[in-house]
Amino acid sequence: MGRAQSGAAQLAVGQQADHQATVGVEVVVRHLRASAVGARIAVAAELAEVDGRQLGFRVTAHEDGNLVAEGTVRRAIVERERFMRRVAGRS
Repeated sequence: MGRAQSGAAQLAVGQQADHQATVGVEVVVRHLRASAVGARIAVAAELAEVDGRQLGFRVTAHEDGNLVAEGTVRRAIVERERFMRRVAGRS
């Protein structure tokens, strides 16, 4: 589901100012069908909800047109420099 997170992050760019970024706060995934190791999986994300600084995305994963996983991704809009200072202070 890393690709689902990446897709959601790319979609979030249109919802944030230049000095902002988004961070993942929640991923909920339901695996619906097994896929073989190395299978080609197409992942899609769509912005489903904007609630202040919270962005909600619906994500799906398909193999050969078959739905293999679905779920949601939540990201929060943050002030990039402030967030980086806070994270750096934890080291």
